[in-house]
Amino acid sequence: MEGINKSLFEQIQKDIGLLKYSHDYPLGENIIKFFELEADDYEERQNLASSISSEILQPHSKQHLPGIANRLSNLERNLQDIQPYQRDHICHTLLTFLLGFAIIINLKLEKKYRDFLFQWKLAGLLHDVGYPLEITDNLNKDFFSNYDKNVLNVKSEFSPIAGNYLRKYLKLYTCHSTQNRDTLDTIRMRLSNWKLNIDPKKLFNDMIDGKKFDCDDKRTDHGITSAILVMKAIDKLYEQANPKQKVNDTGWSFENIEFHITNACSSIFIHNLNLKNLQWDFNSIPLATLLKLCDELQDWGRPKKDNKKGELPTDYNFKIEDNMLTFFVKKEKKKDFMNRINKVKNFPIKINDL
Repeated sequence: MEGINKSLFEQIQKDIGLLKYSHDYPLGENIIKFFELEADDYEERQNLASSISSEILQPHSKQHLPGIANRLSNLERNLQDIQPYQRDHICHTLLTFLLGFAIIINLKLEKKYRDFLFQWKLAGLLHDVGYPLEITDNLNKDFFSNYDKNVLNVKSEFSPIAGNYLRKYLKLYTCHSTQNRDTLDTIRMRLSNWKLNIDPKKLFNDMIDGKKFDCDDKRTDHGITSAILVMKAIDKLYEQANPKQKVNDTGWSFENIEFHITNACSSIFIHNLNLKNLQWDFNSIPLATLLKLCDELQDWGRPKKDNKKGELPTDYNFKIEDNMLTFFVKKEKKKDFMNRINKVKNFPIKINDL
């Protein structure tokens, strides 16, 4: 264990008990083992990441949710010959979560924001579960754009399959105000509360219609797909645990899904967007900002075809002192990382040379 992995474990070691649920699950030992595995120990490392993530979500009866993405590990590994740029997302989500956990502890965010750690568990560990839909549509786009251009000699059209799959998950069961609310309406109301001028329904419809909906090209966005899948999965858990929609203290009442779940899913929805005027302001939307920040910073140990070990943990480091996060990268990468987080506002962070 070395580099940023060593620093990360040192920062969270004394507080690992906050994440542990099963008395016989060796959470600390498994996190150490995970940090000590190299990125090309692909299968063992990803299985361990999934096990750790499930343990962390176990107290909230959501331990099965990381399984939504379990098959993603094999998919990404087998696709690297077709999409050489394809990187790991299973271990990435765990490392993203642990980095955010260290920040939460040191900046005392759990004391400042209500049930912040629980919301972070959902956002940090589940923000990429919809990635298989993005991968599938990318493969379709690669194939049919080549076919249209080189075989048929016609203008290529992008027709994502994600929409056909996700439309049936938009309707929500749990609500206290109306039976007609859906996932995108719920997220829209939260984004409006956050003073973000974003219309999730328009973004979703533009995405599945194969239109440009972001500053990027036509594409399927894994943040949008992940938010829908997570909200619907948790909605189903609420339906099973509280079918009569009673207000109670079991943890499955409307207040929780209205506040915690919506915060997490709305943060997931926007974390990969590149809208021109979208900024993540830590003072206004702390959860979404923390997700955006940690997602951008977590770049080590993510193997791809031409780099089986990924960026090495020794090429990165961080410290948190005096309520300031200092993130260290090699000098030649400093500008890149500053650009990555240039839309994150009012977060106490510096990017320094390693």
